[in-house]
Amino acid sequence: MSSLWRSAAMAVGTRRMAWEVAHVHMSAVRRTLPPPRPEEDGKKKHLEPSSSSGRELVDRPLFQNYPRTLRELALRVRRITGPKGEDSKTHLPHRPTRDELLSMAHGFWTRMRIHFKWITIRGFRRFNIDDLSAFFTLGGLGTAIWVIVGTTTFVSVIFAALSLLNMQEWIALQLAKILSRQMGFTIVFGSAIVPKWKEGRISFKDVVITRRAEPTDPVKLHAEHRDDAVSPSMSMQLGAEPAIPAYDTGDHVVQPFDDEHQVERDASTNFSMFELHIDSIDVQLSLSRWFDGRGLLHTMDVRGVRGIVDRRHVFWDPDRPYDPRKARRTAKTNDIDLDSFTVEDFLVTLYQPGDFRAFNVSIFHARIPRLRAQWLFYDLLNADSITGQVDGCLFSLHKPQSVYHTARDMYRKVADQHTPYIQNWSRLRVDGVNIDHVQKMAGLSGPLMWIYSGRFDLVADIKFPRQYGENVDINTILSEIRDTLNATFAGERAATRDSGDALIPGQPELSGPAIVAPVTTVGPQAERARQERAGHDAAARRSRSTYPPRSDAADDDVASLDHTTDIRPSVVIELDVRFKDIKASMPIFTRELNYSTYALARPIVAFMNANKTLIPVKCRILMDLSEFDGSLDLSQTGLPPLVSQKIWEALAHHVASQQANHQRVRNVSLWTLDTIAHGLLRLARHLRDTLTRATPPEVATA
Repeated sequence: MSSLWRSAAMAVGTRRMAWEVAHVHMSAVRRTLPPPRPEEDGKKKHLEPSSSSGRELVDRPLFQNYPRTLRELALRVRRITGPKGEDSKTHLPHRPTRDELLSMAHGFWTRMRIHFKWITIRGFRRFNIDDLSAFFTLGGLGTAIWVIVGTTTFVSVIFAALSLLNMQEWIALQLAKILSRQMGFTIVFGSAIVPKWKEGRISFKDVVITRRAEPTDPVKLHAEHRDDAVSPSMSMQLGAEPAIPAYDTGDHVVQPFDDEHQVERDASTNFSMFELHIDSIDVQLSLSRWFDGRGLLHTMDVRGVRGIVDRRHVFWDPDRPYDPRKARRTAKTNDIDLDSFTVEDFLVTLYQPGDFRAFNVSIFHARIPRLRAQWLFYDLLNADSITGQVDGCLFSLHKPQSVYHTARDMYRKVADQHTPYIQNWSRLRVDGVNIDHVQKMAGLSGPLMWIYSGRFDLVADIKFPRQYGENVDINTILSEIRDTLNATFAGERAATRDSGDALIPGQPELSGPAIVAPVTTVGPQAERARQERAGHDAAARRSRSTYPPRSDAADDDVASLDHTTDIRPSVVIELDVRFKDIKASMPIFTRELNYSTYALARPIVAFMNANKTLIPVKCRILMDLSEFDGSLDLSQTGLPPLVSQKIWEALAHHVASQQANHQRVRNVSLWTLDTIAHGLLRLARHLRDTLTRATPPEVATA
């Protein structure tokens, strides 16, 4: 093929050389002719046409390599202008300039062609194979850069072009099939895919996401969705259960099932089913992230979610205890890894296994700076803000505030909790949760299962460790070095300046001390941190007994050191649970309860019933980061049974503690003295009445 192109180029070059030789020969012939005589001036007009036609015959080979339209323009310019300047002296052919061709051109496309040729090759000849290869190379490189840098814009252009061809419904259906195959659940786009050019996003309108007992084809679901859009009622069929509208928040949402209508347990339906209707999903794409194995999606904004989540078919095999580590997902290539995720106006109705009542879960607004499929629950806890409502109870997840410092500088400015190993903090608060939500959790035991009525408030301060492997900010490191130097040279003044700075408490202060559970660790790194903390505490106690007491600043340094070694490798969760208006009853003796546990059950139940107005419990849990790897929800982290165990340990420790025994003995002694005093008083009154009745009236009168 290359030899053919070379032969063609040689033929063109040979022809051009022949024309140039002919031009030189004609010029030599003209120079040998004698000059015209004056008497022949009158015949000039008759010779002009023949001379112009002769000049055109001479100039035509000069523009033979021009395109047809540009060749005609060049010949027209030659006829009008003629040879000028040095060309008139040497009689050399004159090539028209760009301005001359533009002055003779008519039409937009002709002018555009002249400009394009002048910009690309600085001439008006035909494009050769080298020019075309350069154009293809430049176009391919530019397109590749455009696709990598502006992936969203490139895909938007494709969607816009398909919309002009009335193919938007076809492309939406094909995209739904591809996503349904990859995600494992059915996705349908009810309306066209609209590019948002100003925001640089692609908007998917009227999206339906469902996962049912039987696999659903996107074409069939699209037809059902179109029929539902015509009818005023809203139907959602999940498995064999009746259709229930998600927007109904009354108590009649779920009717109890009879035994004869109870669905048999089937392993093929042992999963959570759902159907969600979403108003709009705005996404931003990035091909460079896909090359890095982080997925094609860059950011996502979800607005207007309605639907139901049906978990009534989920069951657990009692012969196989639930292991949260085995239930976690495994990482895959190109998993979802979003740099920004926001949710607005989210409301679903949740159905739990058993005969538990249905309740609504709503999210008013959520802003998550990073959302990864492999670290889903961890990223949800690490959100900037989430506000919503669960079963009528408000909840919020936000960053805790400090009095003297903003959230940006708070992590490195707090006095007694100052540590360079904390990346950020989150505070989760839930108010007035009914205790039956905890009782319906599988695998729980202890005092929480003995409470049959009441509510509780929960505040959890979650501290996340800094991961230096990624997203390391050099400004943060420099600021930490500067603060360390300032604290070293300033000494006591720096400690005094920040001593009054502390986090605003999540709940009102108590009049007395709360019930505190011992620190719990999950994972080898957290256990090592706990042992290091215990060693530091023992060393600090020995130093206090051997050496004279140090200053307050030194004590603060020791406390901060212990805190640093404590939280460096793990996630720290500090729970403050306050039970309100609870009622407890004695549990039935089962094989899960041993004799020692059952012996402590009676005083614990008595304590809860005696202090049912308010029982505050605090506990501290350290968890390795590996415990959140692959955890999609709370149960897969193993936290619910751990919290239940901590509450049991706190109540058991409080009941069996020496201080509680002294208080109990004192209370019993006071009660005994009060009872004896009342008995003696009644005895004295009885004796007085007896003597009064036995004495005759005459004796009394005398």
